[in-house]
Amino acid sequence: VKRLWAEWQTAFGLLRIGRQPSHWGLGILANDGDEFRNDFGDAYEGNVFDRIIFATRPVTLIKGIHAIATGKEMPDAADDPGIITAVGYDKLVNSGAVPFRRQITGDESISDENAEGTAGIRQSPIWLSDSGDDVHEMIYVLMFKREDWQVGRELMDLTVGTYWINRWQNTTESNVWIPDIYVRWAMRGAFVEAEWYHIFGSTEAIAPDFDKTTTAGITGFVARAGYENPIFTGLFEVGYASGDDSILDENFTGRPLHSDFNVGLILYEQLLAQRTIEKFVGDEDTQGLWSQGGVYNSTYINPRFKFRPGDIWEFRLGFLMAWANEVDGAIIPYLRDESAGNITESKLLGTEIDFGIHMKWLNEHILVGIEGGF
Repeated sequence: VKRLWAEWQTAFGLLRIGRQPSHWGLGILANDGDEFRNDFGDAYEGNVFDRIIFATRPVTLIKGIHAIATGKEMPDAADDPGIITAVGYDKLVNSGAVPFRRQITGDESISDENAEGTAGIRQSPIWLSDSGDDVHEMIYVLMFKREDWQVGRELMDLTVGTYWINRWQNTTESNVWIPDIYVRWAMRGAFVEAEWYHIFGSTEAIAPDFDKTTTAGITGFVARAGYENPIFTGLFEVGYASGDDSILDENFTGRPLHSDFNVGLILYEQLLAQRTIEKFVGDEDTQGLWSQGGVYNSTYINPRFKFRPGDIWEFRLGFLMAWANEVDGAIIPYLRDESAGNITESKLLGTEIDFGIHMKWLNEHILVGIEGGF
């Protein structure tokens, strides 16, 4: 079962238990893969966790406890200032980067991180019986969110939040922390949106020898600004995914943004995904480092425009240009000048133009997209 969970809305907050999607901010770290969220391309996987989480509005909670204790009227949720907190526990069910080693003994496959043998990626471990390589995490959320906020004579939307993850795996002696900050502001059609995360900690999951500890220091960032009305949307986006010029040393600094956060149709989704397969997947020490189509080891710009002449049609146009951050074997930046007979370095990975025609009918119950890129 891909997803199955229960929710209980109480006077104190929301409790959700079960196998459920996870999404935060722009989706560069946690992305549920739902809907036609991307301007171009499809989402294929999405994060699914076996999770128990409790979320509450602390100001309303305190007022509610006070009302119960004094017998007064319960507070109106509309008067809440917009502060939300949450805490949860996850077991990773769907993760494309959980490497493991196994020892083959007869007809049995025994997990043994210290044994010689083949390596692989375990996509969907059996929840109860196969717990040797389970990945656990705690999540902590603090967010301020107000929509249609009256500021003078104007209405404003504002979301500012931080999402912290502590992730650990006993098999690989991994223990990492991931702070993620998300901001969105909108007023009179103008908007600014950004998400930043940093991964730090230690692990033996990606070291060539399991007695060697690797220290992580990975950064991802996306920001966009633009203007939107019922007919037209224009935005300029810039993004960054840190790279690593020496994958198997003691410092690991390269990791793609989430593969369901699509940027363009070709450069990341096809070309760099294929290059990282050729470089990493055939090696048991690095096969968990496939980019899977996510923004990889680069800085990019991606302006996009959308035009809606009516309620059904939407025309989209995007331009993508990306530059490599590090030379890591999958990315080897150079420019060959055949006429001069020499090779000069260039970190430009490529330029791409994308276009799309999207249609929606029956209250958006039917959605159709036709897209292409060069």
